Amino acid sequence: MNANLRIEIVIGLAVVVGILIFTGLGNGIKFIGENFIEDWFIDLGNSFIQFAVAINFLYEIVPESLQVIGLGAIYIKAIESGANPLLFILGGTAGKLIGQIGLYMAGYYGIKAIGRKTNLAGANHFLHKYHFLAYLLPPFTGALGDLILVYSGIKRVHLVRIIPILLVADIIDQVRWYAITMGQLEIVDSLN
Repeated sequence: MNANLRIEIVIGLAVVVGILIFTGLGNGIKFIGENFIEDWFIDLGNSFIQFAVAINFLYEIVPESLQVIGLGAIYIKAIESGANPLLFILGGTAGKLIGQIGLYMAGYYGIKAIGRKTNLAGANHFLHKYHFLAYLLPPFTGALGDLILVYSGIKRVHLVRIIPILLVADIIDQVRWYAITMGQLEIVDSLN
């Protein structure tokens, strides 16, 4: 792993941690309470919360272009029932990353199944040249992000190099969802 990629990963992770701290403190909500382990086991003891976390994980595996329904009502009800939002952030991130790797593999093995030969992406290819920017986009661009990942598989871009960037982007996407949802809940509470 070269030094530039390590620096990009560290900067990306620092941004994600900063966003987590900012949204957690800004909303007055603690991700990590005084009884961190106890809170997690209590949260997972509720069958509805288990259902909501499992649905979140499975829903995020589905490619963005096929996600036609929103599950916000389930997530909001679970958070109102006392679920730790970090469960949804981590579960959604893991699910989304698995789905993105699946799209990459679909391109990688799909082109082999068709029997077409493809050239590897060269060092000057835009996916190598702008890899940090190209792989921060998929969680935010829907079907275009799905196509970027399938095309990456077709061009056999090195998967190990893009996973950390996808992970950072997925965490940012999940934190963005959490911050927007909590903001909407605060607006509704202020109107009542």
